[in-house]
Amino acid sequence: MLPLCENYVLFSGTKQAIKKVELLFAEMQELELSTGQGQYPAFFPSAPKRHFYNIVRVASGDDYFVSFDTKYYPNIHDLLLIADQCEVFFKLNSKLPEMGLYEKYVYKPDKSCQHARIDPDDFFAVDIDPVTNPFDLYDCFDRILDFKLALLDDLQRSQ
Repeated sequence: MLPLCENYVLFSGTKQAIKKVELLFAEMQELELSTGQGQYPAFFPSAPKRHFYNIVRVASGDDYFVSFDTKYYPNIHDLLLIADQCEVFFKLNSKLPEMGLYEKYVYKPDKSCQHARIDPDDFFAVDIDPVTNPFDLYDCFDRILDFKLALLDDLQRSQ
């Protein structure tokens, strides 16, 4: 069985743009449930290497939350196509613990995309026993990723 990468995306934008995203993922979710196969949007120019699996959708006020799985690693390029097509921006958290993959992407309204990941050295910065308290471990990784993204923001502003 292929390891699946867990992806958590928070889309933001106008109500009209969020509605486009909502309809898109609703359609993919329905097709996945009826066919038992991973999906991708109909407007893609060709079939992507990584389909969307196990889609779960949650509306949250002006934002829209979607979780899904992909094979091996996140499909950031596919999400960028969706964001541009639907005129939204997003924050993506991805994890594949079996491979030590913890990443965060932020796609901003100015069409810039920032990326941070947990590097091997970062594992040594966390002093938590993952066996007795795994949720704190993920919270620490999330904080490290947020810190790295904040550093990237500071660097971009200073240039």
